[in-house]
Amino acid sequence: MVERVQSGVVVGAIDVGAPRNIGWAILSDGSEATGQDLDAFIDTFARLANDRPAALGFEAPLFIPVGRPTGKLTTQREGENGRPWSAGAGAAVTTLGLAVVTQVLDHLRTKLPNKRARLDWQDWPYLDDLLIFEAFVSGANHAGPGEHHLDALNAAKAFHESLGDLDAANAVVEENVLSLAGACMARTGWATTNADLLSEPCLVIRPGSDFQNARPVKKEHPVPKNICICGCGGETKGGKFLPGHDQTLRMAIEKAAGGLESLRAIMENHLGHSIEAQPKTHR
Repeated sequence: MVERVQSGVVVGAIDVGAPRNIGWAILSDGSEATGQDLDAFIDTFARLANDRPAALGFEAPLFIPVGRPTGKLTTQREGENGRPWSAGAGAAVTTLGLAVVTQVLDHLRTKLPNKRARLDWQDWPYLDDLLIFEAFVSGANHAGPGEHHLDALNAAKAFHESLGDLDAANAVVEENVLSLAGACMARTGWATTNADLLSEPCLVIRPGSDFQNARPVKKEHPVPKNICICGCGGETKGGKFLPGHDQTLRMAIEKAAGGLESLRAIMENHLGHSIEAQPKTHR
């Protein structure tokens, strides 16, 4: 295990999304900076990370598994625990990440022409090298809607707290990978070492990595004894329906469902197209 000096290390993290949904955070010398403008992040991070060891995390899958049996090509990575890179929000943010990571690294290369970047965390920090890592913020560890900078801050703090033993903090382990981060590094001029960046995994930091404990506890709301299940307040034995109330409740539910379908049909007729659910971009 490499002995890591926490002071002096600059840690940045970006919550990846569409431009209006990006958030960022930087930890440096005990202070915090957050924002939503990506250009402001690039300027601030480049200034703080100049001639100092730094780490930069992106909240998006930065590598995918390869070499698996055909039937398991797109199954989750080891450690994702139900938040796979290949489905739903994971697939969306993987694609968005390619654009955001390339943009950030391209501009940082211009501002930090003499700095080296790496994916291997085993012997980092080394000189003023930049370590690229994946931030995996999911489930109960997400901040509120629109608070993307807080998700980034959560990731940056989790990395900083893990500096003493990054190996133990690594949340996703895959031996045979295609590195999306490595591809972005090669494209933007950061491939300055002899490392095979396209086949090299990166560190994955997951705030609240004990995933089961991080999930919110489901609260049970038992029906009080001797009260009708339909909620009318009428007294009955054993928490059952009063005579006929089960049918009344069923009819009410069916009527409400029919009303929603009617409302949807009216809106689609007005808009001239069908209403589709919008995909989430958070894991």
